[in-house]
Amino acid sequence: MKNKNNKKIALNLLNDALQSSNQFSWQTDFKPNAFFPLPMDVRKDVIIIGSISDTDEVESFLAKRKNMNSGKNWYILHYEAFASDFSIQFKMSSYQKLALIHRLDVAFKHTPNEALELRQSLFTRSRALFEWLQGGAHLYIGTLLQDIEPTLLRIFQLEGKFSYEQSVQFLNQLKKERRFINLAKDLLAAVSV
Repeated sequence: MKNKNNKKIALNLLNDALQSSNQFSWQTDFKPNAFFPLPMDVRKDVIIIGSISDTDEVESFLAKRKNMNSGKNWYILHYEAFASDFSIQFKMSSYQKLALIHRLDVAFKHTPNEALELRQSLFTRSRALFEWLQGGAHLYIGTLLQDIEPTLLRIFQLEGKFSYEQSVQFLNQLKKERRFINLAKDLLAAVSV
């Protein structure tokens, strides 16, 4: 009980410091990454669906976009322990305060079947996800989330009123335009070459 109260006190102190400080800045160095390319048109919006293992790359990517006066950034974070990880909560709050993230959604893993939980989370956001993509947004899938394409195809069918074949065409068009980057599959493809 005492440990839990200490965490709450620490989080409240950090949050108060963040809220009251206009001088707060987030220091990061952008490390170019061939598998996490910036959109050619930096004004385009970006959706990132990532796990906790992707946060360092995402931070660099978002900082670079912020420095370029880019479009909006939507981060869908898939992280089981978000509710109890105060450092990540603070980091995400900081991203939002600094306008690195314009929309943040957290997909909790409540069961051992993490893919099911992420699918459910994406379906609850399916209309917005589809509208952002229809509006020209780029979609990045994190390194541990390689089996997301069937869920996206189903979302395209539901929200776009597409047939399965049309959904596949839409996804292939996103890939052709380099607006869909699946980091796990791209990394695997690069390693196997």
